[in-house]
Amino acid sequence: MADMEALARKHWLGDAAKWSDDVAARVLKHVVAAGGEMRPRVQQLERQQYLERYVWPHYDRARESPAAALTLLLVANEKQQQGLESSLWTLFSANSARFDQLFDDSVALLLRAIDGTADADAGLVRLAVVQFLIVCFGALEVDVVRAACLRLVGVSVWYHLLESRRERELAQWPQVRRLWRHASRRWTAGKRATAEEAARLCRERDVIARLVWDAADGDSVYVEKVVELLVDLESQLPTRRFVGVLLDDMQAAELLAPRVAPELARRLRACVAFPVSDVGGQPLAPEAARAAWYRRAAELQLAAYKLGHSGESEEELGSGGESNKELESSGDADELATLWAGSAGLLGSTSEFTAVLQRLSEPALRALAAAVNVRLANPRGQFERALVERLLAARYAHFEPGPMGVYPDEQLLYGRAVTAADAFGRDGALYAGLPLPKLGLQYLSVLDYLQRWFALLRVEMGGAVRTDLDAAVTRMQPCARDDDANAVGFAGWTRMALPISALAVVDVQRA
Repeated sequence: MADMEALARKHWLGDAAKWSDDVAARVLKHVVAAGGEMRPRVQQLERQQYLERYVWPHYDRARESPAAALTLLLVANEKQQQGLESSLWTLFSANSARFDQLFDDSVALLLRAIDGTADADAGLVRLAVVQFLIVCFGALEVDVVRAACLRLVGVSVWYHLLESRRERELAQWPQVRRLWRHASRRWTAGKRATAEEAARLCRERDVIARLVWDAADGDSVYVEKVVELLVDLESQLPTRRFVGVLLDDMQAAELLAPRVAPELARRLRACVAFPVSDVGGQPLAPEAARAAWYRRAAELQLAAYKLGHSGESEEELGSGGESNKELESSGDADELATLWAGSAGLLGSTSEFTAVLQRLSEPALRALAAAVNVRLANPRGQFERALVERLLAARYAHFEPGPMGVYPDEQLLYGRAVTAADAFGRDGALYAGLPLPKLGLQYLSVLDYLQRWFALLRVEMGGAVRTDLDAAVTRMQPCARDDDANAVGFAGWTRMALPISALAVVDVQRA
């Protein structure tokens, strides 16, 4: 700490600060030094105004140093963690061109970390950039931030949709097709874009999709931050418009849910399944949402019918399909008949639908999944059969938001939402997060507004009840009884420890 104080006074706390790549490297080495927690060292840089007085004024030169860029992101994220983001946006808004360059450099740094070509620690780079994106997408009311963020969530992200899904979406929204054509013409250097502009547009096109694929194999802390970013994108209409279709096509919720806490996975599933039109932005009535589900169910039943009947061409099976004779000889025809001849309610029951899928042969299962636009692979390889079954079943499952009773129960009192809120800021985590809705984001509809407020109110009530309950249990002093090891005795004085011998109603009055 003392060395950093001397370094700060010498290089940037004086009247004329001069940029030096060696100083930036020394600062980053101090921040990521082994031993102890990283956050206190980042907080020291924030107090010494390392961002405002050294890196940002010299960013045109500092951006060439990976150490300076990473340290800048760490300090900027720390400002947001301390509630100082207003000063951060004031600083960035004063030079919008420089902020655009910073934002693009951050995206490029993230993609290099995903590729494994980053000069700094790839894990720290990914975590810092994802947190910076979360901070930015939570401040869309700032003009310079909104202009930079919306470039990452434009129609170009549909490049990563399955081609059949993309054509269906473009046919449903003809006004988007023109935007798609305009965007796709600029990904190659030529008359419409220079080589540098084309490279930047490709980075903006790829970052969300590649982030999801990378998080599927990442560590738990990194995956949780990626899920938090995806929830923020799905929770706002300007960012959900095209990203919502992409995440639904990639089934990001099912890919990442097993790697995060249940509360966070439930939030992501709830955001993806929220009844609102992704492209149009209009809230969906329950009848409209139900009709959309039945249309998807009818598509699967039609695909199962084509797969289970002879006389159809292989093109109708979709990519990776086998001939219907092979399917019938393997015993798949009966299971497919269960799907196309049975009730659509079978598809909504995850357990029953999964049981049917498990009885299908591998070729039949993959042919059925391909026919209904369920992905069978990612850029790193083919999906295993169990994952294909889970993705196919999740595509038609009815989402259950979970209990939202007025009165708190054990799940709320001792769930991760309340326990994380109690430990927030005290666990030493670099980027602590809470599995709670954010009120600072835009709302999808009035229903979304009410649900977020009610969820936070329940957590607040649960925290108060839990505090009182912990105090009472402490006073009760529960212990094992000497006469019966399986019984619990109480050595305390609280009224909750007094045994109730009998209950008698002595009076009833009008309320």
